[in-house]
Amino acid sequence: ADEARLLADRVSDPLARGDVIEVDNQVARAETLTHARLLIVSRGGVVAATPGFPLIDNDDGLSAALTGETRVVTEASGRFFNSLEMVRVSVPVRAADDRVVGALEATYTLDEVQAILSRLNVTSVLVALAAVVVAALSGLMLATSVARPAGQVAQAALALATRQQNGAQM
Repeated sequence: ADEARLLADRVSDPLARGDVIEVDNQVARAETLTHARLLIVSRGGVVAATPGFPLIDNDDGLSAALTGETRVVTEASGRFFNSLEMVRVSVPVRAADDRVVGALEATYTLDEVQAILSRLNVTSVLVALAAVVVAALSGLMLATSVARPAGQVAQAALALATRQQNGAQM
């Protein structure tokens, strides 16, 4: 939903001005950065930008977004094999004065969402491994810096004890 909100914020000014070309440009830019299929409608329900799929509001998500409500709907295709689950996020597009000037619907397949999460998991594991390596190296350096003087003190104490045992003068 955050991705949809960010894009809704980007297209709010051009949509409020009725600049459909700029809205299309923003959607084209966003499509290169996201896996979502995007649909933007104006306040009157007129399609302002779409990547080529028809306006179908069978879950009333766009209608709800035009009233200022955010909706997230998950739906299955109903097929047993090759089932395609969809996640549909509908958010209002608000102008600077907070009035609703349109709605944005981002549609993801569940496979796309899982791919995104998988990439995040890999990134998290790599960051965690790097943190472990840094912590291990820091611990080794700290232990070495503490152990070296402690070893020197122990050697000096042993030398002192050896001299006293041999009867040497201090």
